[in-house]
Amino acid sequence: MSLTTVEEREYMSHVPYVSAVAILMYAMVCTRPDLSQVVSMVSKYMHGPSRGHWEAVKLILRYIKCTIDVGLVFEKDTICKQECIRMSILIMQETSTSASQKQGMCLHCLKHR
Repeated sequence: MSLTTVEEREYMSHVPYVSAVAILMYAMVCTRPDLSQVVSMVSKYMHGPSRGHWEAVKLILRYIKCTIDVGLVFEKDTICKQECIRMSILIMQETSTSASQKQGMCLHCLKHR
């Protein structure tokens, strides 16, 4: 898909394609990792989008509208993280294991907090 006709170029000059893709990127980075594949695809055409690309962006926006209650939620939970880190340090200090095993234990603890 590329800009082939003069009338399509004229039409796309009035479409807020770049702004819409920028908003999608922000949503993707902050709370919607499920959008990463499609946003990366439409962002490739920010300098020369066609009507098909604009239709794809509108589909993504409709998807977000239908799944507005889906996303990442960040909560402050420092007590659990501190306890997990403290336990990891104790395990590493008390056991005489290899460096890779220590790293694995630490990652396991953080993963299953």
